[in-house]
Amino acid sequence: MSPPFIFITEHTVKGGRLKDLERLTDEFLEFVEANEPRLLAINAYLNDDRDRLTLVQIHADGDSMESHLQIAGDKITRRQMSSRTTASPSSVRRGGSRAELLDQIWTVGVRVTVNSSQLGGFHRLTAV
Repeated sequence: MSPPFIFITEHTVKGGRLKDLERLTDEFLEFVEANEPRLLAINAYLNDDRDRLTLVQIHADGDSMESHLQIAGDKITRRQMSSRTTASPSSVRRGGSRAELLDQIWTVGVRVTVNSSQLGGFHRLTAV
């Protein structure tokens, strides 16, 4: 069994824009849940100071991530454009070997870290 494809983005919340960011994030998560049955999990987290947003996605494989970009691509682009006023993307980390999926993220100036060689671990996730 291949390891899941894990995709993590971190964003700095801009001052006074937390409520807008929360609304945008809720709308995005609702869309993804309704339209992407292959995505195993997606969760948004705020740090204790509520000035850093982290989104964690768990896909069964790279094909699921590619499907996510196709299905939610317009929403992602709109969210990025809207979120520029609410949050600044700081970094993206992902496991797996599909670096080409990140080309559009590189172009908006987000620092990307690729960890493509799994050292070890296990998962109990099952594809839906």
